[in-house]
Amino acid sequence: MKMRALFPTCLILMMAIGAYGQICPGSSLIYIVRDKKGVAVDAGGKDVTFSSTGTTRSNTWKVSDKDIIRGRDVKMPDKVRQLNNKIAGLAAFGMCNFKEPATLKVTIGGKTMDLTFKFDRMYDVESTDYIVD
Repeated sequence: MKMRALFPTCLILMMAIGAYGQICPGSSLIYIVRDKKGVAVDAGGKDVTFSSTGTTRSNTWKVSDKDIIRGRDVKMPDKVRQLNNKIAGLAAFGMCNFKEPATLKVTIGGKTMDLTFKFDRMYDVESTDYIVD
């Protein structure tokens, strides 16, 4: 009888040992795409194509929503703040932070850019949101 109660308890403990929890909300990187004249364009538009050039989670890019500014009290140039809710950028996300560079290939108007975003390791545990214009 005791063995029947012991088995489920052992099984639950073994499952809990392998489980990991996230202790921070995660980091984000939003890249604002601009054309050759420097005009910000909607990354979800038909003229923009992109691909991840890496294989890790932080190298998985997607079109962001148009609310590109995560924190309202963040200091940034007005020309960037005015783009909020008007265009979508390209977004990558990291667990807590970015542990390796994020790479991106963007093509607009027939021109391709290979981008590498390197992060300061000072914030090894902290979550940080980046917006790159």
